[in-house]
Amino acid sequence: MRTARAGRQGGGFRPAGVGIVVVGVLLLYFGLQFVRGGGHPLAATMGFDLCARLGPQPAPELPDVTATPQARIPDMSAGRASTCYWPIAGQPAPREVWLVLSTHQSLRADGNHRGTAKFVEVFLEESRASGAEVAPATGPWRSAATLRSRGGRDFQLLAEDDGVVLWFSGRGLERDTLITFAAAVARRLRAKS
Repeated sequence: MRTARAGRQGGGFRPAGVGIVVVGVLLLYFGLQFVRGGGHPLAATMGFDLCARLGPQPAPELPDVTATPQARIPDMSAGRASTCYWPIAGQPAPREVWLVLSTHQSLRADGNHRGTAKFVEVFLEESRASGAEVAPATGPWRSAATLRSRGGRDFQLLAEDDGVVLWFSGRGLERDTLITFAAAVARRLRAKS
């Protein structure tokens, strides 16, 4: 007596089925990378207390920082980015350092869908076009540059760190001091995450 076999006959695997599974896994992986925004531990976060995460003295490279860091930068609105401000004692006054940290998610929430690397690239191109002095800066990030406006004395540092934009401004600081401070803070942000 013959019995009917349910399903397909034969053994083995179907290459088309395996291909669909592989494509599905790849799409899921790259889709999550796009949503997350990069490999930095903070890339998927938005609007956290940056000063609390860094602690009262994030870098001994600035020994004159005596005041407690403030979560808001005076006279500045940073949207959904996280901020921290350090007043610096001593002469010449006033001296200060501030940091605005924008993540892939905070940029998207503010309407910028280009990603952090493109954001930094465009910002630096526009700064050069406006006559600012832009010079590469090395440190524990993917890419960075210092900026000084035409005729200005104060330096800024803009860095892209795998899904995170770090924008430092140092009033009354030398370029090398700002880079050293920014590098220490960038390392600390990765370690504390």
